[in-house]
Amino acid sequence: MNSTIETSTYTAVAGDNIFADVSGGVFTITLPITGAIGDTIYINDIAGKFDITNITINRNGHNINAVANNLTCDLKNATYKFVYSNVTYGWIYTIARLGLVYDE
Repeated sequence: MNSTIETSTYTAVAGDNIFADVSGGVFTITLPITGAIGDTIYINDIAGKFDITNITINRNGHNINAVANNLTCDLKNATYKFVYSNVTYGWIYTIARLGLVYDE
């Protein structure tokens, strides 16, 4: 797993564990252009500010949870886990926050 701290627009790669610091303002994380079943990416709210300074997840042509829309990450102190499934469902994500797991 590749851990990285990002403070501005970034293109993720499979295996990334991204600590997103939005202290300097909003930015976009773009999912990979290609996905293989099981590819996983984590995006963590390191600054605890996603609720007021959102991150946009650019789907880069793939569905997210079977929907052809980008995603706004807006839960404070959350970790978003993206796992690539297939062309129909695309990137499936779950959210962990304060020891709880949410599924949107």
